[in-house]
Amino acid sequence: VTDAAPPERFEALTAAEAADVDAIAAQIIPTDDTPGAREAGVVWFVDRSLRTWAASGATQFREALHAFQE
Repeated sequence: VTDAAPPERFEALTAAEAADVDAIAAQIIPTDDTPGAREAGVVWFVDRSLRTWAASGATQFREALHAFQE
């Protein structure tokens, strides 16, 4: 476990995309008696992943996110 602060801005996601990813993740793993997706920094993990090891799937991820938004 690290106490490192998240980056100041997203690298792969727009602010609107990040807000949607955060909301979706919080629905899947909500905060209750234990920390949830928000506390775990899931949106930052997804953002960093789309810039590094999952970069080849970033376009597909973004298309699926936009389809979900519609």
